[in-house]
Amino acid sequence: MSKYSRRDILLLIGISMITMSVISFEMLLTRLFSTILAYHFAFLVTSLAILGSGIGGMIAYKKENISSIFTNYSIILPFSYLFIILMIYLRPFLDNLTYYSVLATMPFLIAGMIISTIFKKNAHISNRIYFADLIGSALGSLAILLLLNHKGFIYSLFGIAFVGALGSLALVDSRKKQRKFVLALPIILLGIILYQGTVMKQIETNFLAYDTSPYTLMGALRDSKQPVKSTDFIGWNAMARTDVIETQDPNEKIIISDGGASAPMIKFSGDLDEIEYLKDEVGFIPFAFGNNESSLIIGSGGGRDIVFALLGGVDKIDAVEINPLTIKAADKYKDFNGGIYDMPGVELFIEDGRSFIEKTTEKYDNIYLSLVMSNAVEHSALAMSEGYVFTQEALEKYLDLLTDNGKLSFVMHSSTDLFRGLNTAIQGLINRGVDKDKVLDYFAIINSMSLEDSQKRGTSIHKPVLIVKKSPFTEAEYQELWKVINEQERQTIHVKPSTILKDYVDFSEGKLDFNELINGTPLNLKPITDQNPFFYNFTPGGSNTLKVLIFVSLLALLGIFKTTKKVETKRSSLYFTLLGIAFMLVEIPLIQKIVLFVGNPTQAFSYVLFILLVSSGLGSLFNKLTIWNKYSKNKYLPLLFSGLLLFGQSMAIRSVIPMFMGANIGTKLILMILIISPLGFFMGMPFARGIWLLGEYERENDIPLMWGVNGIASVLGSTLALMLSMEWGFYTSEILAGAIYIILFVVEFIKREETVAL
Repeated sequence: MSKYSRRDILLLIGISMITMSVISFEMLLTRLFSTILAYHFAFLVTSLAILGSGIGGMIAYKKENISSIFTNYSIILPFSYLFIILMIYLRPFLDNLTYYSVLATMPFLIAGMIISTIFKKNAHISNRIYFADLIGSALGSLAILLLLNHKGFIYSLFGIAFVGALGSLALVDSRKKQRKFVLALPIILLGIILYQGTVMKQIETNFLAYDTSPYTLMGALRDSKQPVKSTDFIGWNAMARTDVIETQDPNEKIIISDGGASAPMIKFSGDLDEIEYLKDEVGFIPFAFGNNESSLIIGSGGGRDIVFALLGGVDKIDAVEINPLTIKAADKYKDFNGGIYDMPGVELFIEDGRSFIEKTTEKYDNIYLSLVMSNAVEHSALAMSEGYVFTQEALEKYLDLLTDNGKLSFVMHSSTDLFRGLNTAIQGLINRGVDKDKVLDYFAIINSMSLEDSQKRGTSIHKPVLIVKKSPFTEAEYQELWKVINEQERQTIHVKPSTILKDYVDFSEGKLDFNELINGTPLNLKPITDQNPFFYNFTPGGSNTLKVLIFVSLLALLGIFKTTKKVETKRSSLYFTLLGIAFMLVEIPLIQKIVLFVGNPTQAFSYVLFILLVSSGLGSLFNKLTIWNKYSKNKYLPLLFSGLLLFGQSMAIRSVIPMFMGANIGTKLILMILIISPLGFFMGMPFARGIWLLGEYERENDIPLMWGVNGIASVLGSTLALMLSMEWGFYTSEILAGAIYIILFVVEFIKREETVAL
């Protein structure tokens, strides 16, 4: 390996800092859109924006004077982060996805132009550049996590702009001292702003887009003419923006995460008599009958569910809440809520609910989950998010943790998630040996709608309570349950002897099999598993949002192939397209599976990305070893190894990871490194080798185009991975990725220029 010149060192440092800032900006943008848009819109807008990276590569491909890209666009990039985010943050919400998509695309477009040009001008050291690219991205995936958790949103924004500006300074030609001086001044200014902090605090409190968005709970409350008042609690971390608001109800304050998930705090002094009125809430019913000595509450939020448990006479309460800021908010208002988490018998665990149940050995009379996935005003927007607390495996684990006569209770949103939950529970009970003719004896379902309202509006299911017993309901339990139902005057959906579930009765009597039962509706209400944990994916055939992204990505790629005339350029484009698709078909399901292992979606994203990118970066450094072409000049072994190791990794995750679900985070990280790194090492080689071959074949002019198609294909691959996982489970994506790597091994795509037609 040749020595590094001063220019090479500055180039590698510069590209590392640029890519570090770009990946951080991507995560920051996702966090921003998650607060002002519904989940599926946030995913759509962010994905369309990332397409800009590929478009930037194509612009660089067409541009004659590429030196201007270094001198001009590298200076513009870091300040585009500030301009774009603040343009969205400080202005009233615009109900125009095109506006947000175009605006958010600009930094990615500029970054794509810069990075593809660097590869073009330095193809001979493409492995080193790719290493620097991936290492920078890996560091960025962790850095933004730390910044958001410890410094908040606006500080993170200025921080990544500062890093990007330093990277730009490293890229500017050392002979152009005037440009370096011009860039140094705003860097100094950014440093002063970061050190001083006052300006950023003022900006952070003026989130006008959030305050005026119709997709937030506050927006919905305002639309319904309810008076809403924000308090002085505002917090950001890598998981969510968290606020506390007051409504017209003086007995309640609401903790809000990302504008949608609401966690009420109840006015409480510790005297249960003053909150007796809460016994009329439908959410209290699971605590009003049967044994209630111990309870596990998952998603305890602002503490209302803990209050229900206290009213039900529960002595031991384990409360699990994933968001530390929610607990911080509850602690700030302990004078209002009575210090609910400090009550005798209450023990708090700040972690994911599924992770907690996988490692606890306690037994509970009641496990209670209330609107755990309420992360948007319209919960259908969550179709693409994982719901591991609702899977068949989770349900069976809940039942294992119950006492012999214990009960598992869910407060749902509507009929769709109720029947998805019911179907999943039925499948779980049957797997445990319960006969289908007895299975309905294990359930009770109560509608939140009163009898009076149901007579006026008909059978409309709203916030129903689903209760699943470990053993069949007894007559005494039914009597207790009917007593509280009658006191609350609630409509029942299924509490024996009353039921409106005719199809489920037919199933229990053998008139329908299970497939006929769950397929007897136009919605997708199949039971979900850890391999397909998309609880809110009710649309058969996949999300329309994903279909739009696939269409746009394919259209862009087909346009490139159509306008490309040279045969060799088309073949090379296909190589980099397939590489981009395959890489994301591996990355996305891997992140989704590690969410279950780690317990935190944001941490899973950062950990997987860091390990995968670092190992891929290391692999890129060794892409030219002759051993990789030992058996055939045209057969590149790392492609074959990537395909084969992918299947090995999938088996390891299925067999090894479940044994370490209860391990500490250090052990889990070591295990993730051991499982992910070998595959990442070989996956990092083919891209760098492809760029190097283009340089060897004197086809440097094609490099920006290859960067562009690879970027567009990455968006296509991530979208395709999500759609395949939602429809057929994670393994489908992995099988397709493995097949692509093996095809790339077998077929030679990158050749010297010839005149033969395709």
